[in-house]
Amino acid sequence: MGWWVRSCLQSVLKMVNSMIGLTGMGMILYALWMLRSWYKHLDGTSFGVSGSTPPWFIYTFLGLGISLCLITCVGHIAAETANSYCLSCYMVFVFLFITLEAAITAFIFLNRDWEEDFPEDPTGEFNELKNFVKSNFEMCEWIGLLVVATQALSIFAAMVLRALGPDSGTDCDSDDDAMPARLPLLRNQHIKSFSGCMYLFHIDFVSLSNCAILHRRHFSALATMSGGAAAACLPTLFRRCKTTSAQYVASRSMDPTFEKLMEGYKHFLKVLAVQDLILASPTTSLPLPVLSAAAPRLRLSRGAAHFVRTFPRIFSLLYDPSAAQPLVRLTPTAARIASDESDAASASAPDAVDRLRRLLCMSSSRSLPLRAVFRVWRELGLPDDFEDSIIARNSTIFALRTNPREINTHLLEFVDQSQTPKFIPAVDAWRCQERNQADEAELKFAFKQGFPPGMRLTKNYRARLKEWQRLPCAGPYDVGGGGNARSKAGMRALEKRAVGIAHEFLNLTVEKMVEVEKISHFRKWFGVDLNIRDLFLDHPGMFYLSTKGKRHTVFLREAYDKGRLIDPNPIYEARRRLLELVLMRRRGMGADSAGRRASRSEEDVEVDMEEGCSSDSDTRYDFGE
Repeated sequence: MGWWVRSCLQSVLKMVNSMIGLTGMGMILYALWMLRSWYKHLDGTSFGVSGSTPPWFIYTFLGLGISLCLITCVGHIAAETANSYCLSCYMVFVFLFITLEAAITAFIFLNRDWEEDFPEDPTGEFNELKNFVKSNFEMCEWIGLLVVATQALSIFAAMVLRALGPDSGTDCDSDDDAMPARLPLLRNQHIKSFSGCMYLFHIDFVSLSNCAILHRRHFSALATMSGGAAAACLPTLFRRCKTTSAQYVASRSMDPTFEKLMEGYKHFLKVLAVQDLILASPTTSLPLPVLSAAAPRLRLSRGAAHFVRTFPRIFSLLYDPSAAQPLVRLTPTAARIASDESDAASASAPDAVDRLRRLLCMSSSRSLPLRAVFRVWRELGLPDDFEDSIIARNSTIFALRTNPREINTHLLEFVDQSQTPKFIPAVDAWRCQERNQADEAELKFAFKQGFPPGMRLTKNYRARLKEWQRLPCAGPYDVGGGGNARSKAGMRALEKRAVGIAHEFLNLTVEKMVEVEKISHFRKWFGVDLNIRDLFLDHPGMFYLSTKGKRHTVFLREAYDKGRLIDPNPIYEARRRLLELVLMRRRGMGADSAGRRASRSEEDVEVDMEEGCSSDSDTRYDFGE
């Protein structure tokens, strides 16, 4: 919906801006016509010294027309790019022009002797223009109002477009500087609507020129096709003209199992955020007004009080007489689950050290920004205080140093990079299991594939997949591995190595899932010069991308069976128990509490619902059914 509104605003701004440009061109033409008339009149009569230069109002019309044309150029650039700085400059220019028009109008209407303040016109053209305006005052008045309304509409459209910001796709990762045009190794989806694709990409002169440059090989092949075949191929050729993947994401094959799992996870992540705030408090409780103030950042759309009442098995709302305000606390069951997860993370400290070492070894410099590690500490199963309990206690392995590229940031790196261990990728375990059932050449560089139900695999796609499985590539832990980006074979090797890095990264997470925005922070450090989101979409047999909860989350398909992790761990089990409480919501809590919810305000005292937590906490949900 956002891209549709942005496209409409861009079209409106271009159309209104064109009207301003036509006005400026008309003023320039009228000024040139008056200049020609003045020179013809000069040949027949002599004005002396004062008539040696054209009258002032001719230059005025010419200058105003040129200014309007320049403003139109700036407006078209701003409308096409949706850049905030261009839009701001455009709004300032138009506002100054409106201010100038208002000042001249006020000067003429308030000063009855305004003609005496203007320079003399020896040609008499100014008097003719004045008489024409007086005789057609109503028409000129409507034209002036139309010009002012057009300028005001352009300012309004630019203001709204600036508030929406530039089109960054579904906006959620840092892949804007990735390579804009590439030919993926695997692709089996097609854009559903040609008209929607053409509308999205604004088929004007500029975009057609860009498409011609990026796809000149495709255009040459298109010219040899018949009319019907060429029209059928247009969506595939035009859809990658821009770096956005909005339509590519929408055209992916859906997997109902993962979609059902993410339907619960989008509420589970909000519960985790509120739980972290409560546990961070010294009293393990949070005042309801404080949580209400943080509700917009936590995406609690219906307010903090409604969110707390929606999950009575996790949160309890109690009244504190000393503070004279309600407090939000964790129920005993939720507090016990949080404690179990923290104990599991502390007990798995050796595994956490190994995961961090593997993560650092995938970087060519054997170092990573600490801020990027902080974003995935929960996904990696690190303790809350991993900077002290993991990094500081293993000073012989890890070290922190100041990042020279960013102020007040640190880099996490190996102390002795000359003794980097040789890690074995997780995919090698599957290759060893399948080695007895398949050819060695088939499995040497292959990955396990499992496609969404109902996805049609064409014969051509199966052939390309078989060829891709045999394609040699460097491992994720090989320093300087990959190929030459200038050759086609090198690009294919680099892309397959990027797939191996993403596969290994997901294997290092405790739930075999991560947000695309988080993994994109490691892209440059891993040497991946491709769009991470498109990489996941190009390989649906290995990854599944979900868009639930207004975020892009990628799953490692081979690690799940019927919505559950095949090889669970204690941290995953603790989070799974909390997820089951989230899915139960108010189910089984009784009709009395549901009816009382609508009649009491946020400051009223809520009954403690902890008694029903233990009875329903063992209920299991199978996401595969």
